[in-house]
Amino acid sequence: MVQSDGTGGKRKRLGLVLGGKQDKIKKPQRMILLYDRLFAGQMIYPPDIAQELGVDLRSIQRDLADLRATYLPIETLEIDNKLYYKVNLADQKMQIAFGPLDLMVIILALRIMEQYEGTGLTGNIAGIAEKISNRVTQAVARRSKDVSRKFCTYSFLPRNYENKQDAVDDILTGLLDQKKITLRYRSLAGGTKTHTVCPYCLVPYKTGLYLVGQIESKHAHHEPTVFALERIQACDCTKESFQLPDGWNPADFLSERGGILPGKRERVEIAFDASLHEYLKNLRWPEGVKLAKPKGERSTLLLKGEVVVNDELVSWIVGFGAKATVIQPPSLVDWVREHLRDTLKHYENL
Repeated sequence: MVQSDGTGGKRKRLGLVLGGKQDKIKKPQRMILLYDRLFAGQMIYPPDIAQELGVDLRSIQRDLADLRATYLPIETLEIDNKLYYKVNLADQKMQIAFGPLDLMVIILALRIMEQYEGTGLTGNIAGIAEKISNRVTQAVARRSKDVSRKFCTYSFLPRNYENKQDAVDDILTGLLDQKKITLRYRSLAGGTKTHTVCPYCLVPYKTGLYLVGQIESKHAHHEPTVFALERIQACDCTKESFQLPDGWNPADFLSERGGILPGKRERVEIAFDASLHEYLKNLRWPEGVKLAKPKGERSTLLLKGEVVVNDELVSWIVGFGAKATVIQPPSLVDWVREHLRDTLKHYENL
């Protein structure tokens, strides 16, 4: 949180500048900064660092405790009644070698995360990219010339999370430290409710960020819930720990669910115009789903198999316009028909 400076104003926090914008120093950035300074042989005096970064002293003390918990050889030294932290470099030496491909991977990750403007995540990856670029050899540097301009990602109408920075900070802290969070969440229907959540995973999806977590409930066990970051009205990280369930795999969870939106697994049959063959054949379909040309048909492709039927699938089908026709199940046929009928009503009197 931004701290008061005692004059009614707000103390500015030091941040990484990227593209002319300043991101707040978040916990992951603070950890990197402390790590680098300690391994550069510097002594850390927490009050000075807290003032420099514009955070409270307890945050820096927690950061140092977390670094210590990773078995780094951090020692304390008292000088003039002040407690300093340092690393005994004789106990641990780091040999880091980065090649062009390592730098390219980091730059590509940076380009992907740039679409989530305002979260501070871009600043974190930019800081890592800068550290790597400063440690590569001269030969690698020559091969990596202009590498940052050789990768680009583009998303249509990306979301802006500038007013969600504090929420992202608490979510990241909960994820890293496995601490429960309390969040106030606005549903699509407009109602707002407060939940205590065990945060499992942060998912970048299309132009948005989503939190997957288990809502704490007195009722019987239920599956994790997906929260859209832009609908989180407020968030705080608690001191209460939790353990990830054995066997938890976010990719399996989202695959079974059919994506971000929930749905029901059903057997479908969809006819596509043959002109879509090149596009459709390169999609990674779920196991058991097949795309084939019916015998005697030159202008039609037939997709058969079991998939999760939800709003996302309907929107995908409708996006093909007249080049896609649902054959079964009847419930999906009705769903698509209703979607198109409601859309057409908006244009009938224009």
